[in-house]
Amino acid sequence: MNQNARSGNPDAMGAYHYGQEMHASAKYRNRSWDEVEPELKSAWESRSGDAIAWEASRAAVRQGWDSVAPDIDADSYYRTHWNVRYAEGAENGGYDEHAPAYLFGDEARRLEKYRSHDWEDAEPQLKSDWEARHPEQMSPWERFKDAVRHGWNRVHVDTDDYRS
Repeated sequence: MNQNARSGNPDAMGAYHYGQEMHASAKYRNRSWDEVEPELKSAWESRSGDAIAWEASRAAVRQGWDSVAPDIDADSYYRTHWNVRYAEGAENGGYDEHAPAYLFGDEARRLEKYRSHDWEDAEPQLKSDWEARHPEQMSPWERFKDAVRHGWNRVHVDTDDYRS
């Protein structure tokens, strides 16, 4: 839980509970944070009447959001992310082309050799591993790097559990 929320800060506690309630609601339940954040921000700003309030509360809202166990399987989660991030650009290919990249990042983050590394440290080796697996593609890393990173970032390194 957010440090301010743990210390009893009523604003942070409200933001934390808002994040929990929104993730548990039928409207947002099976959607990723990246997809819903703009809607949550707009609703939060409408409630408070203050755009600065979102920036001050965002971290606590996100922690509340993340505290709710996701009801969504990995493929559905990644498909939703792809729809939000890439679906508009026909040059990006379809989800089925990106699915291996999401799973590669997800699986790599769980490997012992990457556990103690952050993305920036691991990226050169991940790129090399990816290109070794997919030598026939033109510039595969640059095309799929964001999907690999999203898969990587979804896994809590300490628990092997998914983040929301």
